[in-house]
Amino acid sequence: MQKYQTFIGFRYLRTRLFTILSLLAVQFCVAVLMVVLCVMWGFDRDLRASIRGSLSTIIIEGQFGDEIDDWEEVVDEIKNIEGVAYSAPYVQSLCLIIANNVKLPSRVKGVILDKERTTSKVEAYFKNGTKQRLDFNLEMEDGDSLQPPNPGAVVGTELARNMGLRPGTKVRFIASRSAARFRPDEFTVVGSFKSGLYDFDLHHVYVPLEDAQAMLGMGDAVTGVSVEVTDGASPSDVRERIKRKLGSICRVETWEDRRRNFLGSLAIERRVQAVIIGMVAFLAGFTILATIWMTVKEKTKDIGIIKSCGGTTFGIMSIFVFNGFYIGVVGAALGLALGLLFLSYINPIADFIEGLTGFSVFPKTMYYIDKIPVEFNVNGISWILALAVIFCVVYSIIPAWFASRLNPVEALRYE
Repeated sequence: MQKYQTFIGFRYLRTRLFTILSLLAVQFCVAVLMVVLCVMWGFDRDLRASIRGSLSTIIIEGQFGDEIDDWEEVVDEIKNIEGVAYSAPYVQSLCLIIANNVKLPSRVKGVILDKERTTSKVEAYFKNGTKQRLDFNLEMEDGDSLQPPNPGAVVGTELARNMGLRPGTKVRFIASRSAARFRPDEFTVVGSFKSGLYDFDLHHVYVPLEDAQAMLGMGDAVTGVSVEVTDGASPSDVRERIKRKLGSICRVETWEDRRRNFLGSLAIERRVQAVIIGMVAFLAGFTILATIWMTVKEKTKDIGIIKSCGGTTFGIMSIFVFNGFYIGVVGAALGLALGLLFLSYINPIADFIEGLTGFSVFPKTMYYIDKIPVEFNVNGISWILALAVIFCVVYSIIPAWFASRLNPVEALRYE
């Protein structure tokens, strides 16, 4: 760009109030889009991690909800399949839990803890709650463990809070395998676990596998087998190998297959929010168009003088396109700074608003995350900044083209 174009471009920028308004519009659009998308990325990351932790990578269950009677044979069949690292049997059933004159629906899962720890985050869940040992025994103050009088049960922290359950509390489960058979069984609460997923912690209970089988009258059968894959293996590829090996006797799914609808709704929500805020940014770009257009109208005399002195069409366009580029770059930089600053203090800001108004910006009982999650996706943020600059340049082309087409004689006729 020639020297006079840069000089005149900066001069026009310094003398307009609308330039400041345009910078603010770009800044706030970039900052808002950054905040929303970074929170959505963080929320998606944490929620997927919580859901993933409550399910194994691959789940094998009987077709049409049938029990797997020969689960040891299933484990032997799949253990040599490429990509299979660990497997663990489990029994799962809907039950009614009764304690302290309170009745709540729950989902009881019978597991062998030494095997379950290899296919899920049960060990981390126990340590996040009140259960520090990976067993179904009561923990004493001196660090020893004591076998409870009834089979041990580890309940979710939210279930424990809602029912007033503590270590040593006796609970009854009423489970049904058919419409005509109900069997209450007594268990002793030995601790609580915390997964980070509110619904899971409110309705799930871990018990020993053999006690769950006895409660449900299943003999040695299990509901399913959890499978963990080796590092680097594709879960979908391993799933297909297991399907080919077992044939049609079992239903094989990945954890994403099991939660496909929920994960899909999260992805759609993220895209919709990005589109809505992107439209707001698109409309805010009209402030740049209006600013440069008003500059062209006010500087008609100057444009005529420049053209009469030999200014080219490209040179005139460059002055105003430079204005748009400058507004885009500076506004995007200011928006980046504002967005990073806000995201760094987003949780104190949310706590301040909650303390001031009583309105919970991010209800922990709904999302069960201690703080608003944030993920700084470098590629995503780079796209936001690049699009902001591109929008500003594109919006400046129309008034710049109009300015370059002015006839110097007509521009100076009434001056």
